Amino acid sequence: MVRFGALLLGVVLTFFGFGAAWNAREVARKDEQYDAIGSRRGWLDAEPAGWKVSVVRLSWGIVGIIGLALVGAGLLL
Repeated sequence: MVRFGALLLGVVLTFFGFGAAWNAREVARKDEQYDAIGSRRGWLDAEPAGWKVSVVRLSWGIVGIIGLALVGAGLLL
């Protein structure tokens, strides 16, 4: 029996998780720009550090893997 709720949530998490992991530098740059709002430095000059890009890539990759697990659970359970 297919569980449509788990399947839909899994597809959404997989799409956004792996999409954000693929574009981790852009996601981290947008986060740095949001952090720069209200500070003295310009938000257009904000660039993420290499470690932050790695953390973003890892965390969104984990979200994508959880989404794949939910897709599998939605199809098998």
